[in-house]
Amino acid sequence: MVDFTIDFDLRKSITLQQPNKTPYTDYQYKLRPTLRIIETQVASAYISGTVEQALVDPSLSTTMLPDVCVVYVYTGDAGTVAPNDICINDQNPTACPLADRPLTTADVIQDTDTGYYTYQTGYLYPGTYTVALLCEEDAADTDDEVTFLSEAQVDTVAGDNVHDFTAPAAP
Repeated sequence: MVDFTIDFDLRKSITLQQPNKTPYTDYQYKLRPTLRIIETQVASAYISGTVEQALVDPSLSTTMLPDVCVVYVYTGDAGTVAPNDICINDQNPTACPLADRPLTTADVIQDTDTGYYTYQTGYLYPGTYTVALLCEEDAADTDDEVTFLSEAQVDTVAGDNVHDFTAPAAP
């Protein structure tokens, strides 16, 4: 018997199209479901953790936007992966290079009980991944210049694999 898990990646699946012409103020979105089908028995790993408040709290830094903080996950070790933004453009496929796109993403959310910022990826195959923290807007249909706040390598095994993002020590 074969058992599969389907992982739906919402961030890669919805893209903003051009706003409707005046006088309309609503926007049009394009839904392009992005699915990963993984054998359930093998896809038993995921990455979760916390993000230190100093990295995402706007009162501590004027450049960070906690509502848009995302952890990008790339296949491979940190020495060979060059994290890049999500870029999917159906109208102009050459505008978005295929190299170094994230495999999946995980939103950073604030736990209302503890106040901590946390994240958890969907299921992954056990292996080596690079995680990168981004706290700025990343338009899915353009090749943006984004600045990742932190990057790390995580070697995953079956079950929860924890990586916490911490602020660099003061000089």
